[in-house]
Amino acid sequence: MSRRRRLRDEEIPCQLVEIPSDPESDVSDGDDDDDAAFLQEEEVAEYESCDENGDADDDEEEEEEEFRNQNSSPDVNCSSSEKIMWRKTYCPAPAGEFTSSTGPSQEIFDLEDPTPHDICSKFITKEVIEDIVFQTNLYALQQGKNYKPTDENEIKTFIGMNLLMGIVKLPSYRDYWSSNPCLHNDFISKLMPVNRFGWLLGNSHLNDNTLMPDRKSPEYDKLYKVRPFLKAMQENFERHFLPSCSVAVDESMIKFKGRSSMKQYQPNKPIKRGYKVWMMADKSGYCLKFDIYTGKVENKVTKDLGAKVVTSLVEDLEGKEHKVYFDNYFTSVDLMKKLKEKGVNACGTVKPSRRNLPTFKSSKNMSRGDSETFTSNTGINATKWRDKKDVFLLTNFHDPKDISEVARREKDGTRKLYPCPISIIEYNKNMNSVDKFDQLLFQWKYEEKNPVINHSEALADGVLSAAQKPKKYALTGSALCAKCLFVLGKCISNRCKHSSGRHVLYIVKTTDTVMATMLQLINNATMYKVLNAALNIAY
Repeated sequence: MSRRRRLRDEEIPCQLVEIPSDPESDVSDGDDDDDAAFLQEEEVAEYESCDENGDADDDEEEEEEEFRNQNSSPDVNCSSSEKIMWRKTYCPAPAGEFTSSTGPSQEIFDLEDPTPHDICSKFITKEVIEDIVFQTNLYALQQGKNYKPTDENEIKTFIGMNLLMGIVKLPSYRDYWSSNPCLHNDFISKLMPVNRFGWLLGNSHLNDNTLMPDRKSPEYDKLYKVRPFLKAMQENFERHFLPSCSVAVDESMIKFKGRSSMKQYQPNKPIKRGYKVWMMADKSGYCLKFDIYTGKVENKVTKDLGAKVVTSLVEDLEGKEHKVYFDNYFTSVDLMKKLKEKGVNACGTVKPSRRNLPTFKSSKNMSRGDSETFTSNTGINATKWRDKKDVFLLTNFHDPKDISEVARREKDGTRKLYPCPISIIEYNKNMNSVDKFDQLLFQWKYEEKNPVINHSEALADGVLSAAQKPKKYALTGSALCAKCLFVLGKCISNRCKHSSGRHVLYIVKTTDTVMATMLQLINNATMYKVLNAALNIAY
């Protein structure tokens, strides 16, 4: 079978001439000129923008006026196939009036003289407690061991103790029952024996393990064991608080350093390793809606993940004239257009590498405070503002002509005012809602710690691994061994069988008082408590 030969350049015109033409397809030279002119006008309308003075011919002005009239209402119905054209003379439709109620729901206001317990019971309801009791007893029964069934009062006490341990923090939960008066907590230790508390920690369950789908099943859920509790919390969060006009969508982190396929690494976050939580928060810091990210599905990268997260979280806000703010991880032109069609006002920073963005002038031609803005025929405004660095922002409801001023500190210490678009000012003002939630959570969260020391990690920021330092550092300071006790170059633990060069050493900046406290605690506490007591006193 002979192979097909490609035509040479000089053979192509001959072959085109030999193709028989359709009589109905004959066009004149004038038609060719008209088509060329039409294509040229189409290209100019799609890729070029008017200059800053708005100079354009009469036809273009009529088209722009018609476009503004069509976008006078907040609902813009744009087909997915519509081409995006950027102009400096376009203007997005303004946000409508926000008239919805905000703050705690009427069910909260109906409470007479509410106590903290009454408010907490609206979230951790009786149904939630009953479910925890049932699943905990079921799990204990499935283990086939003798056990004492738990009840609602004990589970409530257990939850309250964990909340209190988030306020009065100790290295290990067993320290609250410690015989050492420096660690013992009278209030917590009287509520429940330590062994019973430990049993509840190991047996508390929220779902039936025997009904868990197989990993290969399409119904498999990585959060199956906590899904009923998460669903109940989500419903209660939404029921008891009405969002304000401005809300923010961002990611939060739950600290976790163990092994899990859901664990994420965020190097730019205060909590770098843990579970990622997509969250929509009110400007007060209240969590309105959340979704725990479980990772890739079938090891496939999810396309437009940020857009899917935002559309899912703001689903209940459609048509209510809320203003949603999010960062450049989520923002895209397509997402802004979709939210505009659904009646959601959105604003967010955007990566300059995103598709369908207009071409801005070079940063070399811009000084601090300068800005350039374009608006598309779909009602999306794109702004570039020059601060110390370039700031790129998309919005579907701000007027690009609204400019204010912001103060910036100069190198000589003085403060100077620079012009800044209102859209960027409002973004900076309303984007910190999830950060407020993280701040409040950090003050009260409870972290259960393993009483076994991890030899591969430093115990605190002020602890340095002696293995990475010369030996003289291990002998001149107060050196602690993670496995026994190695103080001032001499081991004083009878259980230690290490030679002087075999200790797992950590250098700790301590004082004589700290050393005396450590020696006093050695007979009454484990090594873990000794180390943490020394660090607490030192810092």
